[in-house]
Amino acid sequence: MNCCNFLQAIGFVYEKVDTISGSPALRVTLPISSHDGEPFKLLLISLPEGKVVISDDGGIIHLLSGEGISMSGHRRWSSLESLADSFDIELLQSGELKATYEHMDEVQYFFGDWLRFCSEVVKWQEERLLLDEGQVALVDEVELLLKAWKADLPIVKSFKVKGLSTQEHEFDFKLGDQLIDTISPNGRTTGSKLRKVLDIRSTNEDVDVMLIMDDRAQPEKAKYEIGILGSIVQVMKMSTLETSVQDSKTH
Repeated sequence: MNCCNFLQAIGFVYEKVDTISGSPALRVTLPISSHDGEPFKLLLISLPEGKVVISDDGGIIHLLSGEGISMSGHRRWSSLESLADSFDIELLQSGELKATYEHMDEVQYFFGDWLRFCSEVVKWQEERLLLDEGQVALVDEVELLLKAWKADLPIVKSFKVKGLSTQEHEFDFKLGDQLIDTISPNGRTTGSKLRKVLDIRSTNEDVDVMLIMDDRAQPEKAKYEIGILGSIVQVMKMSTLETSVQDSKTH
């Protein structure tokens, strides 16, 4: 089965195009859209020796950047790179996402991975859109407090761990043996954090996780979100962390 027959069989819309290098390709529109409703598109490129390349031609990062996700920082680039790697997709320095398959039979088998990857990119995008400048500042503030509170424990930033879904999750810190994420009182963020914790606990129910909730500006809202999270994961209020740091300085 060639690429055209395969795409017709699964009912996907495509068009014939030429790549920059002049190679014939098919541009496929996926039934998966970004946060702002823009559909993802992939190129299927048949090589002379029978191999097939699937590439986004740099489109996904371009789309994310256009919808407010800055990809200039190492942390976000590394996070997306890890997500792609979990599906055996390579993120090149140029921003292109691609994978090469030995023959068409492999494409039919692995095309589903690209669909799942693009669905995960949408979740990844929504999580990052919630991380505004205030959240970034909160992470930096929590780091200073943790170092002052537990100066004898090693701290690692942007620690990654894989869940049952095989997706690699990133936590803001690993303090000793404990994974720590910061969180602001927001319903969507609460749901995202719960999914992350449940996914990693599906592979290791004893993993030690703590969330630090910023309760200073909206204490009542923070109390409500802590009530939802508290039955699943340990939550420390930011105000409590600040008090703990002060107490440790007086002893």
